[in-house]
Amino acid sequence: MSKNSRLFYGVVLTALMTVSSGCWALRLDGRTTMSGEVLASACTIALSDRFQTVSMGDLTLREFHRGGERPVRDLVIHLDNCLTSGMNEMFRKIDPPVRVRFDGIRGREPWMFQTQGEAKGVALMLRDERQEIVYPGEYLPAQYQKAYNQQVLKYRIELVPDGERLTAGDYSAVLRFNIDYE
Repeated sequence: MSKNSRLFYGVVLTALMTVSSGCWALRLDGRTTMSGEVLASACTIALSDRFQTVSMGDLTLREFHRGGERPVRDLVIHLDNCLTSGMNEMFRKIDPPVRVRFDGIRGREPWMFQTQGEAKGVALMLRDERQEIVYPGEYLPAQYQKAYNQQVLKYRIELVPDGERLTAGDYSAVLRFNIDYE
């Protein structure tokens, strides 16, 4: 056998082995087995009323324009039946991270929630318990107080000027919240 024919058969044999090993790899069936356990069920949201209405009260244009005491109200969200919150020492260590997002119409500034109605020149600002500003549409880690089987999320809503000329009248805003936890 000549050197060229040995080289030729060597190349063909290598090619056949490569193709056949590739075919063998394609025919393998894979299996994955996973196991785990559910450590806690989902919390329920307990609101004081279905719509969680927060009245900001009345304020004269003069008081608001002077920058005096502006209306600030509490918004409290109770999460009930949170089994990971205080059941026992093991569960306390694995408390799920909670993220909250408030959605509403963004105002003139990225941190403002726009109001609707006759009143002009006002917006709402929302802060969490650490006094961090809550931006519309952005998730923020929830700061909550834990009690047995309950978590309390506290926020403050403040009426603020939005830079437009102030006009008296009624106003309202709709803020939706979304709570995610893992």
